[in-house]
Amino acid sequence: MKLEVGKKYRLNNGEERVCEERNVDGFEIMGFFYNSRGVFLGQDADYPLSVACEVKDDQYKPLRDFAPFKAGERFRDDEGDVLQIFEDCEYYDWIELGGAATAPRLPVRAFSAHNSVRRVTPLDREDDTPKIWRDMTDAEKGALLLAHHEGKVIERSHTSGQWQGVEYPRWHDDIAYRVSPEPSFLPLEAGKTYQTAREGGWYCIYVDGKDAWLKRHGDNGTAYVWDAKTGEANSLSEGWNIVALEDV
Repeated sequence: MKLEVGKKYRLNNGEERVCEERNVDGFEIMGFFYNSRGVFLGQDADYPLSVACEVKDDQYKPLRDFAPFKAGERFRDDEGDVLQIFEDCEYYDWIELGGAATAPRLPVRAFSAHNSVRRVTPLDREDDTPKIWRDMTDAEKGALLLAHHEGKVIERSHTSGQWQGVEYPRWHDDIAYRVSPEPSFLPLEAGKTYQTAREGGWYCIYVDGKDAWLKRHGDNGTAYVWDAKTGEANSLSEGWNIVALEDV
């Protein structure tokens, strides 16, 4: 990364500032001087006022799009609040609301990061921009081609910042591609409650090989069969496919 006058950058302390000008001493941000790599003069890259990354217009994306997560990494949502990923890399909770620290919660009472559509921007990642096809190494391209040959779902980046599945990728030079992340709620497990495309509250009572039996939580009525590997409803219509693990 090289600083450019007029662009906005995020510092290691989370603040976002514009690079104001360039002079004989380097670049100037907030009246302080930086070298071309964004390092606060006289300090190192980890210094709180050194630059972490460039801030782009489409910086806010659904949290789940940043998976896989690292324990302890932080994200700022589009309301200015800060959340943090737990040690299990599955759940998160807010650590700052309106600039004030919040009381920590246990992971079991927090929120699923892999299912969250809350729009956030990373605070601890240098660059979250997807690598386009022409910038990938031969090994990276080969891995994607092999995954497609094996029948795995390939996704392409969209101008909206979202990822979209594509059945027949054309591998355009200026498009980023990836293997669709495996949903964190699969395979289905006995003792857990799941959200379907229509409603939540479906409790898994038993799993046998590729079949899982679920029924409405707290209901002693009929149990229905789902595919434990894919979450697809076998006994019911497509609208009852499993889409998420439910926190209860």
